[in-house]
Amino acid sequence: MICAAAAFPVSFGPHEADWWMVAVTASSVVVSSVLAWLAYRNGRRATVIASEAAARDEERGVQASIQRAEEARAEVALSMLRALAVMERFASNEPHYADLETELHLRRAEALAQIDVYSTSEADEELHVWFAAQMAELEKLGRRTPVTLAKVIPIVGFVRQGIVLWNQRAVSVDSLVMGQLE
Repeated sequence: MICAAAAFPVSFGPHEADWWMVAVTASSVVVSSVLAWLAYRNGRRATVIASEAAARDEERGVQASIQRAEEARAEVALSMLRALAVMERFASNEPHYADLETELHLRRAEALAQIDVYSTSEADEELHVWFAAQMAELEKLGRRTPVTLAKVIPIVGFVRQGIVLWNQRAVSVDSLVMGQLE
């Protein structure tokens, strides 16, 4: 009997603690539902933010690609203008020193190589043909002894303007080949 006296009294049926347990369970269901809804909402926001960030990154990538293409085009144009400047000196019958002719061949080869490296389409390959033909014409004038600047200046001006307009994408290579700068 000593054991029975030390034991907790057990009674069957509804107790006050039962209602507390129901209330705690119901409140935990409500709190869990609210937290689930907040997690869903935050997840949607995170998805929107991530998609916006991905779009910005893609736009930056496209802009960087366009910028690199423009820089490459400008580098090709600069190389052609350098070759043209040397050819202008050569064609204007400045005293032909060996270093001028060497520089002429070096600059022309460099410009044509850069055109070839830049070329990604058939139209770009036409640029090589056009530039080589213009340089050959100027070199032919430079090899003649009595050449006046009046014959050299229009060709040099046309080629220079064509290069600048091509770099600005204001004229196509087909237009350059046809001799139309507009």
